[in-house]
Amino acid sequence: MKIMIVDDEKDIGLILGGEFQGQGHETVSLTSVREAIRYLEERPVDVVICEFEMPELNGMTLFSWLRLNRPHVPFYILTAVPLVETEKILEL
Repeated sequence: MKIMIVDDEKDIGLILGGEFQGQGHETVSLTSVREAIRYLEERPVDVVICEFEMPELNGMTLFSWLRLNRPHVPFYILTAVPLVETEKILEL
């Protein structure tokens, strides 16, 4: 399985990627939504794990892009934002 990890903190992507690689998965770690979209335009992945809050474009931007362009790809949000705040943002 190929897993994409998107987090503006490079160390988070390396740590998560290492864990998944240790379980036999292929990973790609990117630090921005723009990079992720460019990557996805040319190559497939099986799963996307994305930080919610990032500079420039956030995780919801990538989620929206995926739903339009790769609706079959599961998308997981990774965040340190408290649940109540995240729920309010997702309602918008």
